[in-house]
Amino acid sequence: MVHILWTGGMESTYRVVELSKTDLCIQPHYIICKYRGNRKSKDYELRAIRKITEILQKDKRTKAAIMSPIIYDFNTQSAIDFYPDIREAGVILENMKGYVSRQDLMFSCYARHENLKLETGVRFSTHGSIGRMIDTSLLVSHPRYDDILMIDPEKGKEEWASYTIFKDFYFPKSLYHKKKSEEASELLNDGYGEVLKNVWSCYNPILGMPCGHCNPCRCAKMEGTGHMIPFMGNLLGAIRYWVGKLKKPHRVLSL
Repeated sequence: MVHILWTGGMESTYRVVELSKTDLCIQPHYIICKYRGNRKSKDYELRAIRKITEILQKDKRTKAAIMSPIIYDFNTQSAIDFYPDIREAGVILENMKGYVSRQDLMFSCYARHENLKLETGVRFSTHGSIGRMIDTSLLVSHPRYDDILMIDPEKGKEEWASYTIFKDFYFPKSLYHKKKSEEASELLNDGYGEVLKNVWSCYNPILGMPCGHCNPCRCAKMEGTGHMIPFMGNLLGAIRYWVGKLKKPHRVLSL
Protein backbone atom coordinates (compact mmCIF):
# COMPACT_ATOMS: atom_id res chain seq x y z
CA MET A 1 0.00 0.00 0.00
CA VAL A 2 1.22 3.48 -0.90
CA HIS A 3 0.14 6.28 1.44
CA ILE A 4 0.08 9.61 -0.39
CA LEU A 5 -0.85 13.16 0.49
CA TRP A 6 -3.36 14.12 -2.22
CA THR A 7 -4.94 17.55 -2.60
CA GLY A 8 -6.38 17.18 -6.08
CA GLY A 9 -3.66 19.54 -7.35
CA MET A 10 -1.34 19.02 -10.31
CA GLU A 11 1.65 17.35 -8.65
CA SER A 12 -0.18 14.93 -6.35
CA THR A 13 -2.66 14.03 -9.12
CA TYR A 14 0.19 13.38 -11.57
CA ARG A 15 1.70 10.97 -9.07
CA VAL A 16 -1.63 9.21 -8.39
CA VAL A 17 -2.09 8.70 -12.14
CA GLU A 18 1.43 7.28 -12.34
CA LEU A 19 0.79 4.90 -9.44
CA SER A 20 -2.62 3.89 -10.80
CA LYS A 21 -0.92 1.93 -13.59
CA THR A 22 0.79 -0.41 -11.11
CA ASP A 23 -0.60 -3.35 -9.17
CA LEU A 24 -0.84 -1.87 -5.67
CA CYS A 25 -3.22 -0.14 -3.28
CA ILE A 26 -3.26 3.66 -3.13
CA GLN A 27 -4.41 5.20 0.14
CA PRO A 28 -4.81 8.99 -0.18
CA HIS A 29 -4.63 11.25 2.86
CA TYR A 30 -6.17 14.71 2.94
CA ILE A 31 -5.02 16.89 5.84
CA ILE A 32 -6.88 20.03 6.91
CA CYS A 33 -4.26 22.11 8.67
CA LYS A 34 -4.80 24.05 11.86
CA TYR A 35 -6.20 27.55 11.33
CA ARG A 36 -7.15 26.67 7.75
CA GLY A 37 -10.31 24.72 8.43
CA ASN A 38 -12.43 27.29 6.61
CA ARG A 39 -10.19 27.55 3.57
CA LYS A 40 -12.48 28.03 0.60
CA SER A 41 -10.72 25.44 -1.51
CA LYS A 42 -11.40 22.45 0.77
CA ASP A 43 -14.67 21.37 -0.86
CA TYR A 44 -13.25 21.92 -4.36
CA GLU A 45 -10.16 19.85 -3.57
CA LEU A 46 -12.16 16.96 -2.12
CA ARG A 47 -14.53 17.06 -5.09
CA ALA A 48 -11.52 16.92 -7.45
CA ILE A 49 -10.19 13.87 -5.59
CA ARG A 50 -13.54 12.08 -5.82
CA LYS A 51 -14.02 12.90 -9.50
CA ILE A 52 -10.47 11.95 -10.53
CA THR A 53 -10.76 8.70 -8.56
CA GLU A 54 -13.96 7.85 -10.47
CA ILE A 55 -12.29 8.60 -13.82
CA LEU A 56 -9.26 6.44 -13.00
CA GLN A 57 -11.37 3.57 -11.69
CA LYS A 58 -13.15 3.41 -15.06
CA ASP A 59 -9.90 3.62 -17.05
CA LYS A 60 -8.77 0.27 -18.50
CA ARG A 61 -5.13 1.08 -17.78
CA THR A 62 -5.75 1.31 -14.04
CA LYS A 63 -4.41 -1.68 -12.13
CA ALA A 64 -4.29 -0.14 -8.66
CA ALA A 65 -7.04 -0.11 -6.08
CA ILE A 66 -7.67 3.54 -5.15
CA MET A 67 -9.15 3.90 -1.68
CA SER A 68 -11.34 6.73 -0.39
CA PRO A 69 -9.22 9.47 1.17
CA ILE A 70 -8.58 9.47 4.90
CA ILE A 71 -9.46 13.00 6.01
CA TYR A 72 -7.88 14.44 9.13
CA ASP A 73 -8.76 17.89 10.46
CA PHE A 74 -6.26 19.42 12.90
CA ASN A 75 -8.91 21.97 13.90
CA THR A 76 -11.46 19.49 15.24
CA GLN A 77 -9.56 16.26 15.94
CA SER A 78 -7.32 16.78 18.96
CA ALA A 79 -5.50 13.44 18.91
CA ILE A 80 -2.42 14.95 17.27
CA ASP A 81 -0.47 17.95 18.48
CA PHE A 82 2.99 19.25 17.62
CA TYR A 83 5.73 16.95 18.84
CA PRO A 84 8.30 19.03 20.79
CA ASP A 85 11.24 17.95 18.61
CA ILE A 86 9.34 18.73 15.40
CA ARG A 87 8.41 22.15 16.79
CA GLU A 88 12.06 22.78 17.75
CA ALA A 89 13.25 21.60 14.32
CA GLY A 90 10.83 24.05 12.71
CA VAL A 91 12.31 26.94 14.70
CA ILE A 92 15.87 25.91 13.77
CA LEU A 93 14.97 25.54 10.10
CA GLU A 94 13.25 28.91 10.04
CA ASN A 95 16.35 30.55 11.51
CA MET A 96 18.57 28.76 8.99
CA LYS A 97 16.44 29.19 5.87
CA GLY A 98 14.37 32.26 6.76
CA TYR A 99 11.24 30.19 6.10
CA VAL A 100 9.29 27.27 7.50
CA SER A 101 5.95 25.79 6.43
CA ARG A 102 3.56 25.09 9.33
CA GLN A 103 1.66 22.85 6.93
CA ASP A 104 4.69 20.59 6.45
CA LEU A 105 5.23 20.48 10.22
CA MET A 106 1.66 19.24 10.64
CA PHE A 107 2.15 16.63 7.91
CA SER A 108 5.24 15.45 9.78
CA CYS A 109 3.33 15.18 13.07
CA TYR A 110 0.53 13.29 11.31
CA ALA A 111 2.94 10.81 9.70
CA ARG A 112 4.63 10.09 13.01
CA HIS A 113 1.38 9.74 14.94
CA GLU A 114 -0.05 7.33 12.35
CA ASN A 115 3.30 5.53 11.93
CA LEU A 116 3.29 6.15 8.17
CA LYS A 117 5.73 6.86 5.40
CA LEU A 118 3.91 9.48 3.33
CA GLU A 119 4.54 10.21 -0.30
CA THR A 120 4.19 13.90 -1.03
CA GLY A 121 3.24 14.93 -4.55
CA VAL A 122 5.77 17.77 -4.70
CA ARG A 123 8.78 18.65 -6.75
CA PHE A 124 11.80 20.65 -5.71
CA SER A 125 10.85 23.96 -7.23
CA THR A 126 11.85 27.41 -6.01
CA HIS A 127 8.12 28.16 -5.86
CA GLY A 128 7.30 25.28 -3.48
CA SER A 129 7.66 25.11 0.30
CA ILE A 130 9.67 21.87 0.52
CA GLY A 131 12.16 23.05 -2.09
CA ARG A 132 12.85 26.06 0.13
CA MET A 133 13.28 23.99 3.30
CA ILE A 134 15.40 21.00 2.23
CA ASP A 135 18.89 20.99 0.78
CA THR A 136 18.58 18.50 -2.09
CA SER A 137 22.08 17.17 -1.35
CA LEU A 138 20.45 15.39 1.62
CA LEU A 139 18.31 13.22 -0.68
CA VAL A 140 19.18 9.67 -1.71
CA SER A 141 17.39 6.89 -3.57
CA HIS A 142 15.32 4.60 -1.37
CA PRO A 143 17.13 1.27 -0.85
CA ARG A 144 14.05 -0.76 -1.88
CA TYR A 145 11.99 1.52 -4.14
CA ASP A 146 14.04 3.03 -6.94
CA ASP A 147 11.27 5.45 -8.01
CA ILE A 148 11.42 7.56 -4.84
CA LEU A 149 13.86 9.70 -2.88
CA MET A 150 14.21 10.08 0.87
CA ILE A 151 16.42 11.99 3.31
CA ASP A 152 19.66 10.11 3.93
CA PRO A 153 19.73 9.07 7.63
CA GLU A 154 23.53 9.44 7.70
CA LYS A 155 23.48 12.99 6.33
CA GLY A 156 20.50 13.64 8.61
CA LYS A 157 22.79 13.39 11.61
CA GLU A 158 24.39 16.65 10.51
CA GLU A 159 21.15 18.27 9.32
CA TRP A 160 19.07 17.33 12.36
CA ALA A 161 16.24 19.81 11.76
CA SER A 162 15.54 18.79 8.16
CA TYR A 163 15.80 15.11 9.00
CA THR A 164 13.47 15.40 12.01
CA ILE A 165 10.73 17.05 9.95
CA PHE A 166 11.04 15.10 6.70
CA LYS A 167 12.30 11.63 7.67
CA ASP A 168 8.82 10.13 7.18
CA PHE A 169 8.34 11.71 3.73
CA TYR A 170 8.94 10.03 0.38
CA PHE A 171 9.56 12.15 -2.71
CA PRO A 172 8.73 10.72 -6.19
CA LYS A 173 11.65 10.95 -8.62
CA SER A 174 9.27 11.56 -11.51
CA LEU A 175 8.33 14.95 -10.00
CA TYR A 176 11.81 15.96 -8.86
CA HIS A 177 12.32 19.06 -11.06
CA LYS A 178 9.36 18.79 -13.42
CA LYS A 179 7.35 21.94 -14.16
CA LYS A 180 3.57 22.02 -13.99
CA SER A 181 3.44 22.58 -17.76
CA GLU A 182 5.42 19.37 -18.31
CA GLU A 183 3.13 17.40 -15.99
CA ALA A 184 0.05 18.76 -17.75
CA SER A 185 1.47 17.96 -21.21
CA GLU A 186 2.30 14.39 -20.21
CA LEU A 187 -1.16 13.80 -18.76
CA LEU A 188 -2.75 15.18 -21.92
CA ASN A 189 -0.49 13.22 -24.28
CA ASP A 190 -1.09 10.01 -22.33
CA GLY A 191 -4.86 10.34 -22.74
CA TYR A 192 -5.66 11.69 -19.27
CA GLY A 193 -7.29 14.89 -20.51
CA GLU A 194 -10.40 14.24 -18.42
CA VAL A 195 -8.26 13.94 -15.31
CA LEU A 196 -6.49 17.19 -16.20
CA LYS A 197 -9.83 19.00 -16.50
CA ASN A 198 -10.64 18.11 -12.90
CA VAL A 199 -7.33 19.10 -11.29
CA TRP A 200 -7.87 21.85 -8.70
CA SER A 201 -5.04 24.11 -7.50
CA CYS A 202 -6.65 27.34 -6.23
CA TYR A 203 -6.84 28.32 -2.53
CA ASN A 204 -9.33 31.16 -2.94
CA PRO A 205 -11.95 30.35 -5.62
CA ILE A 206 -14.42 32.93 -6.83
CA LEU A 207 -17.87 31.90 -8.11
CA GLY A 208 -16.61 28.33 -8.47
CA MET A 209 -13.58 29.32 -10.57
CA PRO A 210 -9.85 29.55 -9.77
CA CYS A 211 -9.06 33.13 -8.79
CA GLY A 212 -5.74 33.57 -10.60
CA HIS A 213 -4.18 35.50 -7.71
CA CYS A 214 -3.61 33.16 -4.76
CA ASN A 215 -0.20 31.49 -4.34
CA PRO A 216 -1.06 28.26 -6.25
CA CYS A 217 -2.61 30.27 -9.10
CA ARG A 218 0.43 32.52 -9.35
CA CYS A 219 2.67 29.45 -9.30
CA ALA A 220 0.59 27.93 -12.14
CA LYS A 221 1.15 31.06 -14.21
CA MET A 222 4.89 31.05 -13.55
CA GLU A 223 5.15 27.38 -14.56
CA GLY A 224 3.15 27.50 -17.76
CA THR A 225 -0.35 26.34 -16.79
CA GLY A 226 -1.97 29.74 -16.33
CA HIS A 227 -4.13 29.02 -19.39
CA MET A 228 -6.10 26.55 -17.22
CA ILE A 229 -7.44 29.48 -15.17
CA PRO A 230 -10.66 30.80 -16.80
CA PHE A 231 -10.54 34.40 -18.02
CA MET A 232 -13.57 35.36 -15.91
CA GLY A 233 -12.08 33.83 -12.75
CA ASN A 234 -8.85 35.71 -13.41
CA LEU A 235 -10.72 38.98 -13.96
CA LEU A 236 -12.96 38.65 -10.89
CA GLY A 237 -9.99 37.53 -8.82
CA ALA A 238 -8.05 40.64 -9.89
CA ILE A 239 -10.96 42.91 -8.95
CA ARG A 240 -11.30 41.23 -5.54
CA TYR A 241 -7.54 41.44 -4.99
CA TRP A 242 -7.32 45.17 -5.69
CA VAL A 243 -10.51 46.01 -3.80
CA GLY A 244 -9.02 44.18 -0.81
CA LYS A 245 -5.83 46.20 -1.19
CA LEU A 246 -7.75 49.48 -1.25
CA LYS A 247 -9.77 48.55 1.83
CA LYS A 248 -6.66 47.93 3.92
CA PRO A 249 -5.86 50.90 6.16
CA HIS A 250 -2.77 52.83 5.11
CA ARG A 251 0.10 52.75 7.55
CA VAL A 252 1.39 56.13 8.62
CA LEU A 253 5.14 56.18 9.02
CA SER A 254 6.42 58.09 12.02
CA LEU A 255 9.62 60.06 11.46
